[in-house]
Amino acid sequence: MKNSRYSIGMKALLVMLQQIFSVLLVVSIVLLSSLFGRQMLDTDDIFNRSFVDSGYYAETFQHSVGELIQYAYLKEQFEVQGTYNENKAIDIFSYVNADGIIETRKQPVEIPEQKFRYRIVDLLTWAENGYSEDKDGLLVEAYTPVAGKSVHQCLEEGLLSYADAQYVLRRLEQVLANIKQDMNLYQRYLNKYSVSETNVHFWISGGDETSRIASNIGYSDMRKELKSVKDGSGSYFYYDAESLHMKTNVDGMDDYFYTELERLSKNIGAHPKIMIFVDTNFSHHDFFTEANREYQRYHPWIIGGIFLLAFSMLAFIVTLILLTNISGRVDGKSDIIRTNWIDRIKTEFILAAILILIVVTIIAAVQIMYDDWEIPGMLIITGTMTYVCDSIYQVLYLSIVRRIKAGILWKNSLIYWVYHGVVRAFLHWKVSVRTLVVFIGGNIMFLFTTYQMLVKHSVLAAIVWIGLLIADAIITMKKAIQRNKMMDGVEEIAGGNLKYKIDTEGFYAENKILAEAINNIGDGLYRAVDENTKNERMKADLITNVSHDIKTPLTSIINYVNLIRMEKVENEKVKEYVNILDSKAQRLRQLTEDLVEASKISSGNIELDMQCIDFVELIYQTGGEFNEKFEAKDLTTITKLPGDPVYIMADGRRIWRVVENLYNNVAKYALAHTRVYVTVETTEDEMEFSVKNISEQEIKLDTEELTERFIRGDTSRTTEGSGLGLSIAKNLTILMNGHFSVEMDGDLFKVSVCFPLVSKKETDNLAH
Repeated sequence: MKNSRYSIGMKALLVMLQQIFSVLLVVSIVLLSSLFGRQMLDTDDIFNRSFVDSGYYAETFQHSVGELIQYAYLKEQFEVQGTYNENKAIDIFSYVNADGIIETRKQPVEIPEQKFRYRIVDLLTWAENGYSEDKDGLLVEAYTPVAGKSVHQCLEEGLLSYADAQYVLRRLEQVLANIKQDMNLYQRYLNKYSVSETNVHFWISGGDETSRIASNIGYSDMRKELKSVKDGSGSYFYYDAESLHMKTNVDGMDDYFYTELERLSKNIGAHPKIMIFVDTNFSHHDFFTEANREYQRYHPWIIGGIFLLAFSMLAFIVTLILLTNISGRVDGKSDIIRTNWIDRIKTEFILAAILILIVVTIIAAVQIMYDDWEIPGMLIITGTMTYVCDSIYQVLYLSIVRRIKAGILWKNSLIYWVYHGVVRAFLHWKVSVRTLVVFIGGNIMFLFTTYQMLVKHSVLAAIVWIGLLIADAIITMKKAIQRNKMMDGVEEIAGGNLKYKIDTEGFYAENKILAEAINNIGDGLYRAVDENTKNERMKADLITNVSHDIKTPLTSIINYVNLIRMEKVENEKVKEYVNILDSKAQRLRQLTEDLVEASKISSGNIELDMQCIDFVELIYQTGGEFNEKFEAKDLTTITKLPGDPVYIMADGRRIWRVVENLYNNVAKYALAHTRVYVTVETTEDEMEFSVKNISEQEIKLDTEELTERFIRGDTSRTTEGSGLGLSIAKNLTILMNGHFSVEMDGDLFKVSVCFPLVSKKETDNLAH
């Protein structure tokens, strides 16, 4: 019986109890946290059972007042004589959204007979369908103001400056971004605060003659309900901005209004007057009634939750201590610790699993806290998660405990295993053994001779001691010289001198083997480089010769095709065949030109005529030449170029070839009916030209492969292309001291070309 507490049954019982108490502990913490977050847990009076006197009620009342203030100025925006009218015109300069955001700047220019007022239905339709900007960055107008001219018309006729037009469209864009959400809030509040469906009665006015009144009850009835508050039949809030008079019988409402809501109330009018009454008899079924039911349901759990928290925490600590004490033990006297299969897993893996478990638990807890859970659902999910996590944690924690008790925490670690493996391997290496023996023997002899020389005053020992020092110095010096020779050899080979040979005369043992291996590496690299160079030269010569041999018959074919066309053949089939023949011949000519260009670049047989080029002008010219090709595929070009010239140093013909290849790449491979973005951006010393488009075919290659010769993104080869365009563009860019890069994000394909800028001073010098 004395050892019964170490039995398997007792351990299983403690494990089960520890799991139960851990679940109860977490559930009680989550419960009290949820009640506290909902203002149901009042630390001043936890026994308070009145919903109306609770912080939960005060929070609900405050939230309702905020919604009613928002509702008041949303009614002002969307209603005509108290009724929603989709044809009502909204002045975009006086529009205020539900968050109280208002543009402080006044209308920029007073235009005769022109007001920037839009119908609600037009704005909602516009916002629903989306809006875009033109090439100048101005909002594209889908609808015009109710009366007058559009902003773009005003800009064209000189009624608005560009800055003022930009401001008007920016303000209009703000309205479009908010009006749909504001309409949703308006509809929600309209139904939520209907007099027949709510316990909330309100009467809100802007305080001036032009402002309308927002209410769901008459003024006289409102006054009667406010007077009835003296009988304790309701809660109220009263505020008159003109007299600065405010009254309320809800705790914390005054501070909340001045810190959160007073700013919003100013949007209602110059001197807002707010009267809000809540029937605490809850005659109607609304959100106050639901809040009351929730409070009555969960408030009784507070006392039980506090006691459960204290009890479960104490029980959790006690059971954990008991489990820690008896884990691995067979009885209380024996030092034998019984380990399990999990204790043979490396210690680092167990510690990593504990750390991962902690991180996962924290992430899951945060996710649960931020999700909109009902309290019962939150308790169930947290209880289940706690049970699972605690079960895993106990297995890992008790394994660490048994390892510590058995003294195998370090010995069963991965670091210890690696360390001893290295030591064992080191001892079995011949070189290691030899080095170790020499080191130990030398030190023993050195210590022995030192002892004989100093203690015994032996002259022979002194001679041997000096000889040992000289021998050690010579050996160390020879090793250092040999090591330097090997380092010189490695640096020579790494620098490209593959014929360099290390003189191994005088080398011995490992140094000689290593030096010969370095020489062999140099020979192998030289053979590989020489063979690769020959192959490249042969390929370049082959491409050049074949391309040259093709040019002559190809020129004849093109000329005869032109002669056939001059004969005015009437047969339509023949005309079609001639057109196809001409198209294929032109494609073949382009391919041969690309082959010759690629061959010249790869062989270095190319001369550059570097000049000062206006890159912006080049882009304009190129864009004009490709308009017809882009229109054939319904490609819309979005161009963003600097207003001033951008000068770079480049070969005019070669840089044109680079840009032409990039535009051709778009024309061949871009998805039809999409946009192509062409931008030129500059920094203090560099220009970046980029082209972005959506690829028509799925690209399964990486960016490095796409810029290699004869590589095409269209692996099915259904489009016309040689696979040389990007390769030629990249190599020409690099030859002209530029930088070429390709980026892909899904089907988005982007090519960027960067060149150093030529300063204005340098441009002027070149001009002279």
